[in-house]
Amino acid sequence: MNATRYRRGRRALAVAIATALSLPVSAAVALPDSSPTTVLTASETEASQTPSAMFEEAAYDEAARTGKRIEILDRRQESTEFFANPDGSTTRRSYGVPKWTRFDGMWRETDATLVKHSDGSIGPSAPVFPITFSGGGSQPLATMVKHGKKLALTWPSALPAPVVDGDTATYPSVLPGVDLQLIANVSGFAQHLVIHTPEAAATQPCVASNSASRPTASP
Repeated sequence: MNATRYRRGRRALAVAIATALSLPVSAAVALPDSSPTTVLTASETEASQTPSAMFEEAAYDEAARTGKRIEILDRRQESTEFFANPDGSTTRRSYGVPKWTRFDGMWRETDATLVKHSDGSIGPSAPVFPITFSGGGSQPLATMVKHGKKLALTWPSALPAPVVDGDTATYPSVLPGVDLQLIANVSGFAQHLVIHTPEAAATQPCVASNSASRPTASP
């Protein structure tokens, strides 16, 4: 993984990474050398000592004291990390998919492993935003909530209890000879129909179109 260093004192360049693909590897994003430099007077520096700036200063002090690279936690983003280096420079590391999440109020590494919720539903243990799958019965097949908007998928009949394996929930025999699988990631999920017999493929109309689930949305 490559990282690009730029001199301390330069204003951080905010990068928003939006991706619909779950890439298995991290990617480095280079910072241009033409980033503007801001020079503060003594009075301006004192006035700008917000908690986040003081925390950043502490990271540089610790890096200089220990000779080790120290992460600047108040600059962390879902897909980006910033590090203070012993020589006063800064290293930025970016990832192709979110590595960190604060959906439950504190920074945690993202994790798509499915866990059971108190209402019987299941979902990734540490997603970027809430994602839930049905625990069986009449619960919505899948629900996602982001920026105050909710998207839910329903199944036309009651669902069996899922068999959970890591990030995958399998609902057996939702149709004759057909299982339904939901595969979670930290910012979404995939839906698959697993066809066990040629007869099932030939006799179930929704198998060909994979259209049995129906989306509903709310503001």
